[in-house]
Amino acid sequence: MEFKSCPLTGWKIVICQEQDYYTFFIVKNKNNEYKYLISRYLLEDADLSKTQHVFRWIFFNGLFSHNIETLLFQKNSEKYGIDEKVYKNYIENYSLISPKEKMDHFLVSLYDLCNDSYSIRNNINGYILNSAFKDRKEFEIYRKELVKRDFINYEILADPSDIKIDFTFNGLFEVSKLKESGKHSKRCFVAMSFDPSLKETREAIRIGIKEAGYDAIFIDEVYPDSDQTINDAIIAEIKRSKFLVADFTQQKKGVYFEAGYALGRGLKVIYCCDEEDFKKNSHFDLKPFSHILYNSTEELQKRLKYKIEAWIE
Repeated sequence: MEFKSCPLTGWKIVICQEQDYYTFFIVKNKNNEYKYLISRYLLEDADLSKTQHVFRWIFFNGLFSHNIETLLFQKNSEKYGIDEKVYKNYIENYSLISPKEKMDHFLVSLYDLCNDSYSIRNNINGYILNSAFKDRKEFEIYRKELVKRDFINYEILADPSDIKIDFTFNGLFEVSKLKESGKHSKRCFVAMSFDPSLKETREAIRIGIKEAGYDAIFIDEVYPDSDQTINDAIIAEIKRSKFLVADFTQQKKGVYFEAGYALGRGLKVIYCCDEEDFKKNSHFDLKPFSHILYNSTEELQKRLKYKIEAWIE
């Protein structure tokens, strides 16, 4: 089969090779290259183009986390395996992206493209290929709404496909709120025992989170001395975080509370524990949950980084 562009994302194909039941693709988007295997049966699906924008949204925003055997999710170096079952599962879960989600993501992504200049020149077609918009018509609906709300000013340049966008004060204020709300933040709250014996574990968690592109928030570092009660501070910081890492080594009650509160707010929680401690002391309520069980801090750091890259938006 010949393809002018990637059938799943619409991005430029660098390499396309048929292999047994799969076709191997290397595609390029901006400065990133992605490698994946797509099953022959999926490629023959006549309706694939109708959901291309949804999968593009999933892939570009780091929501694709399915591993097939040793195919590890990791940009620029490894492969993704995608068959009909995997594809259908993701499309069903993410097809109902709400208008509010799209608008918030549109605004934040435009801001991120500005590089703090609060102004951007961009090609519409190129932008659509990095978004969940089906086509230019849908793009225009959301663009007009952002202008209507006085979040951006918009100018079409000499080439109709080129645009210039400037952020207003209201737009910058809205982006600030979104980034601090948790969903668009780069913060990860860490719940764990602060016993000095776990100093190396603490640093492994910090480094693993940092290597995945996020900032680790330890409550005793944020509020070492404060009139604010520690419980209020914990709740406030969890609200501002995108996700939570909970290390249950030593089985501290506070870690259970913080993980439960985060789950109640709809945040993703990554569970970790020293393997020996987990076998001997873990509460039965937690055992059904998937944990990163580790025997060394090096193992914890590496596996935590991969888990964040694979699982967090």
